[in-house]
Amino acid sequence: MHFCEMVEMPDKSIYKVDRLLGRSNSNAKLAKSNKAGSQFLTIGLSLAPAKASGFNLCTSASGACIRDCIFTAGQAQIFRAIPLARIAKSRLLRIAPSIFIPQLMTEIRNAEKMASRKNLRLACRLNVFSDVKWEVEFPQIYDTFRGIQFYDYTKHYDRMRSYLNGNLPKNLHLTFSWSGRNEDQCIEILNRGGNVAIPFNVKYFGEKRQPLPKKFLGRPIIDGDITDLRFLDRKARKGRAGYIIGLRAKGKGKKDLKSGFIVQPTDDGVIW
Repeated sequence: MHFCEMVEMPDKSIYKVDRLLGRSNSNAKLAKSNKAGSQFLTIGLSLAPAKASGFNLCTSASGACIRDCIFTAGQAQIFRAIPLARIAKSRLLRIAPSIFIPQLMTEIRNAEKMASRKNLRLACRLNVFSDVKWEVEFPQIYDTFRGIQFYDYTKHYDRMRSYLNGNLPKNLHLTFSWSGRNEDQCIEILNRGGNVAIPFNVKYFGEKRQPLPKKFLGRPIIDGDITDLRFLDRKARKGRAGYIIGLRAKGKGKKDLKSGFIVQPTDDGVIW
């Protein structure tokens, strides 16, 4: 049976939700993974970040992170229906989880079958724009799909610490995220062997990627724009510090020169 659920939006209008998950070809973030030639089929759940839906799905985000979020960048700038769909899905999650979660699991199961037919393994990012603690709210997702590699970025310090302590599902990989106000937390996570994603103000020339700095906070930088599959990133050896996952500022972030969320170059063009 085809899924169709009517959701009341913040302005009291009604929006029809007929699908929850998007495949890699429907999102620029996820599309990078297939272009990198990985043996994974990537799917993602694009919800509305922060309080865009009327429900806060990014409770650890800084103000600058919320302002610079690429939620409405890319195709969402052109097609108004894209952010509306993300808002509607977010509202469905919070208003009717008993409808949302079974449908989500059905779509994950179908995607897993598709990946199997293509001789690929399924990778799933449940927080493309949000930061929901799925393992706390709906742990059955990870228990049911133990053969799927789930991954997320998170600004939740407690969530990342639980991950490093080995207390989260084995099939979930987390990368900690810089907020511009959590440098001490980022350094602690790095020192414990976790990886930290940080956006840098690196100029573009057309679509050509410009080099990222080699180090930040004393740690080597991995280019995070090549693929979105963070679980494939270099991992710290036992007892060693983790790595910086460098991301080039996009959308509104390219113009953010003061907040601290986007790391800026110095006057001589070198990023410290």
